[in-house]
Amino acid sequence: MEDPRDFDAYNFPEDEETQRQLYWMGADYVSYVGSSVYKGFRQEDPGCELIAVKCEEPPEIKSYYLPGSGTLSSMEVSFKLQVAVRASSGKAYRIYTTLYYDVQDLYLPGDAIIRFHLQVDQSIPI
Repeated sequence: MEDPRDFDAYNFPEDEETQRQLYWMGADYVSYVGSSVYKGFRQEDPGCELIAVKCEEPPEIKSYYLPGSGTLSSMEVSFKLQVAVRASSGKAYRIYTTLYYDVQDLYLPGDAIIRFHLQVDQSIPI
């Protein structure tokens, strides 16, 4: 799969508040999350295919503000996910993972620094 948007997505919150808080991911935060998961797994297995991503619970979002101004400066966001992946070997796996984002400099338009880390909690052949 060359385009990470070609995956099935389930159970992602659609409420306005979540979408507002994740504005830095763009208009379609689910595709952004899927792209991050895809990139994370491709680092380990360049031939893998992302099949589906299920959000296990609402994301945990922590916001930090510049002192005295009320201006949003940074965020920490984590998603508990269940991911279906086909490895380059052809074997499919259900992977329970936590996707972490560390976002800095949100007060600088277009210059935010976004880092992500994918932690595999459990992998089950399917």
